[in-house]
Amino acid sequence: MSNKMMSYVDEELNRTEIGQFVARNKVLVISVILAAFLGVAIWGITSNMSEKQQQELSKVIYDFEKNTFKQLEEKKIDGKDYVNKFAELLKVTGSYHGAFTLSIQSADLFIERGELNFAKDILEKSQKELKGSNPFVAWFLNNRLAVVYEDSNDLDNAVAYLKKMNASSVTLMESKVYLDLGRIYLKMGKKEDAMINFKYVVDHFSDSNFAKIAKLYLNDMN
Repeated sequence: MSNKMMSYVDEELNRTEIGQFVARNKVLVISVILAAFLGVAIWGITSNMSEKQQQELSKVIYDFEKNTFKQLEEKKIDGKDYVNKFAELLKVTGSYHGAFTLSIQSADLFIERGELNFAKDILEKSQKELKGSNPFVAWFLNNRLAVVYEDSNDLDNAVAYLKKMNASSVTLMESKVYLDLGRIYLKMGKKEDAMINFKYVVDHFSDSNFAKIAKLYLNDMN
């Protein structure tokens, strides 16, 4: 993309609150959504679990967060050891929603530190345990994985996870998902696929701020 085009995109991104989040860091966009939809995300997860079971698992997760996760925050445990301990935690908690929140926190900390392989490990292990429990949980994990894979320059996997989001029954931020697909296809040199996704954003989400950005990409490609 030309420098002039990049300047236009940055300007357009920063015109809106959500655009500012996108311009600064893709992960932040979903962090905002996560807070808004957390109550919805736990729909159905605990329905087959007794109150006693929930309390017991909550305590296990609480203890892990106050001890092991705190060690990670304070850099008193290395990433590999933390991932192994987190995997053991997931074996105990299964699909209980408390582990979902902790998995996002853990992955985000690794992302912030640039330790993308550890972030991927956390998210993939969490997805294996949690994805069948709730479509919202699977959607958020797929989103995080798409971000991590793009930042790792593994664009094929980034596309794969974005497509999983599109195939989901959860329809959050569709315009951004299609825009991201267009961006990544463009990075891969697949201009026809990129154009299809940019046009989809413009045609189906014309009032979205992401449609404005898609138009800029399309104009630059013509």
